[in-house]
Amino acid sequence: MIQAFVGRVYSSGKSVAPSLVLHIDEAQSVLYQDIEDLFAKAGGAGVFIHGYCQSISQLFAEVGEDRANTILDNCNTKLFMRVPDADTAEYVSRHLGEERRFSPIISIGGGLSIRETEEIRIKHTEILNMAPRELFLITYSGTYKGKTATVRDSLLKVTFPNLAEKVLQVEASAAGD
Repeated sequence: MIQAFVGRVYSSGKSVAPSLVLHIDEAQSVLYQDIEDLFAKAGGAGVFIHGYCQSISQLFAEVGEDRANTILDNCNTKLFMRVPDADTAEYVSRHLGEERRFSPIISIGGGLSIRETEEIRIKHTEILNMAPRELFLITYSGTYKGKTATVRDSLLKVTFPNLAEKVLQVEASAAGD
């Protein structure tokens, strides 16, 4: 339904105002064949999708590796926290890329030179061993390392009504009439 809506909006050249923002926890459980089109076109229609999952293996299992990679390629912002498996850690490490490093070299004759090498920025073992709340963020503006803030308990308490009890009361009242 959302994909059809996005398709109609996208093909009309318009966009949703205000924007529609979807947050999908355990995203792998709602993926289906051809959902990659939704990820590719949604932003152009003013619909922004945030999908959360624990492992790329979960995505691969649902839609296959090629389609999962297409979905991931269409995600402009990626936030990585500690991951549970080596395959996902390898993906994160590759995604964070390489960096130039300079190593001094001292020759036997006392000469000094510097060697430039391209090395993996963050090893997969470092991803597996991240502390709680640590993260890597990749956006079009750069790659960042950070830590989430500590969130205090809410000052506001919400008590939800027991709707099942209310339904029973209404049914009992209706039966007594």
